[in-house]
Amino acid sequence: SSSAASDVYKRQGYIAMDRYGTVTLLDKGAQIAMHIYERHTVLSKMLERLGVSPEVAKEDACTLEHDLSDESFTRIKEHFHKVIGEVE
Repeated sequence: SSSAASDVYKRQGYIAMDRYGTVTLLDKGAQIAMHIYERHTVLSKMLERLGVSPEVAKEDACTLEHDLSDESFTRIKEHFHKVIGEVE
């Protein structure tokens, strides 16, 4: 349930919740969110530059951003940066 997940994230220091249930992303949670956002943005832009439609590129980036290792992502990003310039 979302309540159980929220409790886990609170205990791990990713979020804070006030007594009204308002969720605030803490620094630790914001770092992870930015990490995933960078992956999504870079991967979707790269796929689009390869000719994939924007809709499919965004869907595929959602899958890849969570499953791709840091090493593979870094190498892919470096390659595309050399070949086509900035992808962020």
